[in-house]
Amino acid sequence: MLSEMCCFFSISISVQNFLGFDHSIDFIVIQYYNKCMDEIIKHFLNTIDSYKAVESLLQNKKRKFGSIELYSSEIHTLVYIFEHEDSNFTEIALGMEITKGALTRLTNKIEAKGLIKRYKRDNDHKAVYFRVTESGMESYNAHRLFHQQFRIETEESFQQFLDENRSVLEDFLCRTDELFSQMILSIDRLETEGEAQ
Repeated sequence: MLSEMCCFFSISISVQNFLGFDHSIDFIVIQYYNKCMDEIIKHFLNTIDSYKAVESLLQNKKRKFGSIELYSSEIHTLVYIFEHEDSNFTEIALGMEITKGALTRLTNKIEAKGLIKRYKRDNDHKAVYFRVTESGMESYNAHRLFHQQFRIETEESFQQFLDENRSVLEDFLCRTDELFSQMILSIDRLETEGEAQ
C-alpha cells in the first residue's frame, strides 16, 4: 500500500508539473494520500499503545534483578542513586521529578532490602546521601543487562526492517516533504493573491 501510494503520488505530481498545474495539488491525490496517512497514523498509534501496555506491565509487576525482586520504581530509584552518587536527598527528588514523600517511601523500601545505605557527610549533618551496597550493585548490573538485551533485540528487529525497506521509507519521507512544501507554497500563493484583491 505504501509503495502504491508513493508511485501514485509521484506520477500525479509529475503529470501536474509537466502540464503546468502549479496552483494546487489534485484533490484525488490528497484524498488518497490522506487515506494512506490515516492508516499509517493508526498503526503508529497502535504501536504506541502496545508500548504503553508493555511499560505498564513492567511497572506494576515485581521483577528479579539479581537475587532481589523489585518494582520498576524501586530499581529506577536505585539506578538514579548509583548514577548520581554525589546527590543529596533533595537533589535526587528533583532529578527524578518526584516528591520528597515518594522518594522517602522508595528509599525506605530499597534500604530495607539492603540495596542502599543512607549517610550524612562530616561537613554537612543536615543533608541525607545514599550509597549503593554490594547487593544493590548486583541489582543495578542485572538491570543494565536487562536493558542491553532488550535494546539488542529491538535494534536487531528494527535494523532488519530498515535494511529491507530503507529505500521505500526514504522515498516516502522525501515525497511527503515535497507534498507539504508544495501545499505550503500553494497556500501562501492563494493568501497573497487574496490579499492583493
